[in-house]
Amino acid sequence: MPNVKALIMLDKSKEHLKIAEIAFDHELYNPVAQAAYYACFQLACVALDYHKNEIYPISSVRNCTHKGIISGFVRYLINENQIIPMELRGYLKELESFRITADYEAVSSIDRVTAEKILKKALYFYRRVTESLS
Repeated sequence: MPNVKALIMLDKSKEHLKIAEIAFDHELYNPVAQAAYYACFQLACVALDYHKNEIYPISSVRNCTHKGIISGFVRYLINENQIIPMELRGYLKELESFRITADYEAVSSIDRVTAEKILKKALYFYRRVTESLS
């Protein structure tokens, strides 16, 4: 069972996933990318903490970079310990790339097809990673 801080982060992850679904239903595709990424990023933080990764405890997430969390998640939970399925290896990086497009790109935006792909990936990531928390 995750600790109290991890449970709070897990709740935030669930909220972001719900926001992504609501945004999609309302044809707000850039927020889908933003919320889906944060849902998965926060869940990665919970998974690192839950699996007793001493380098990325939930209490120090605020001091970690996104790059650090993503690489730690892939390294410790996928590559080294095979706790998370290998198929999820590139999900966080890809979702982060979509979020960057949604937040900062002046010449492109997230369209419906891409938003649907993002949402499906985030829901799948969420389901597979939460399975590792039981």
